[in-house]
Amino acid sequence: MEINFRIYWQLDYSRTTRCNREIIASGRLIGPETPGYLECVRGCTPTVTRVSDVSIRCAAYSELENWMYGERNETYTLPATAADTITLEYDGPQSFTFVLTL
Repeated sequence: MEINFRIYWQLDYSRTTRCNREIIASGRLIGPETPGYLECVRGCTPTVTRVSDVSIRCAAYSELENWMYGERNETYTLPATAADTITLEYDGPQSFTFVLTL
């Protein structure tokens, strides 16, 4: 399964998510001070499986408008025992849920 995600933060959200030209050029991953993880919580074996953290590669930012944007592509191989429907949750400073039908 390929997971592509985009995240927008306020540029001043935290020191670890601050984007600039050097970070964009380096392509290094940045993320929140309190890391969160995308986890499979239903339909996978074992029951809770860590799929990815949410560090991203910064792609653009605006100091004037106080925003930054980044993205990441992650490939995850589902176990052979995965159900037809799986639920992914992000457990971090903010939370969100994806329900995927395979």
